[in-house]
Amino acid sequence: MTYTLYLYYKDVYLCKWHTNGQDMDKVYDEFAKNFVERAFREGYNIKNQIKLYHDFLNHLYNQRRNCEKVKTSNLLMGTGAYFGLIKFNQFSHLDYHFLKNKNRKCS
Repeated sequence: MTYTLYLYYKDVYLCKWHTNGQDMDKVYDEFAKNFVERAFREGYNIKNQIKLYHDFLNHLYNQRRNCEKVKTSNLLMGTGAYFGLIKFNQFSHLDYHFLKNKNRKCS
């Protein structure tokens, strides 16, 4: 079943993506696992990754607040950063995400 994932950072809508299920571990694997592992392979420790992820999400946040266009590739990287912060327990009460399953009537 397909779900839609909505991401908010500092109470500002960032993006939405379609997922293949509602298990958050699978969603993490889908969007962020390779992103985080690549950062480790390139020599970034957890502290550096947390700073980079916050900086990148703050950049996306400012773009959304200023109604600027954001590239899809940047939103995908931002999603990886977002779930990386969740994996490192670095999210606040202003950051939230939810999955929605839209039921459609069959004709």
